[in-house]
Amino acid sequence: MDTHNKSEWLLNGKVVPKKDIAEITKRFNIQVNNLTQFLPQDRVCEFAKLSPVELLEETEKAVGDPQLPIRHRALIEKGKEVKDLERVSF
Repeated sequence: MDTHNKSEWLLNGKVVPKKDIAEITKRFNIQVNNLTQFLPQDRVCEFAKLSPVELLEETEKAVGDPQLPIRHRALIEKGKEVKDLERVSF
C-alpha cells in the first residue's frame, strides 16, 4: 500500500493484477484465511483458541484434498446413523 491508499501486487518482482494472485493461490490451494496454513502474527490468539475439533477441520482443509472435509462430515453422519440404529435395535 502506498500513501494514496493504493495497493500493488507483485509476483517475481513484477506488478500484476490482484486477480492473478487470487488465481495462483487458488491453483496451489493456498488458503490465506486458514490458520493452519498461514498464521499472521495478529491472528495467533485465534489459532490458540481453536478446539481440537476445529483444529482438525482446518488441518483437513489445508492438506490439499478438497474432498477430505466433505468425506469426514459424511463419516460423522454415518456414525450418528449407526448409533441411532443401535438404540432402536435394543
